[in-house]
Amino acid sequence: MVSKRTVKWSKKAEITFNENLIYLKENWTVNEMRILTQKVDQVIVEIKKNTSMYEPWEHDKKIRKAFINKHITMYYEIFTDSIYIHVFWNKHQNPENLGI
Repeated sequence: MVSKRTVKWSKKAEITFNENLIYLKENWTVNEMRILTQKVDQVIVEIKKNTSMYEPWEHDKKIRKAFINKHITMYYEIFTDSIYIHVFWNKHQNPENLGI
């Protein structure tokens, strides 16, 4: 059963998602952009079905990390009525700058 929780994106999640799309547009093709968008949509549906399916983040157990692909991880948090997406993190970035 799919949860009725709404999905909310932080400003940082919007920015980092768009940065990843821009990178793909400039360095790859529109097809990779489409694949990334579809994968994010798929992961969100999976989380709505099973909010704890992805592992907790080692620095804060309230936050979970969903691997979108081998380069990008989505950090999210579950609340009673919502799923809050904090950030889309590219593994090539400095992890000290994650700032959740």
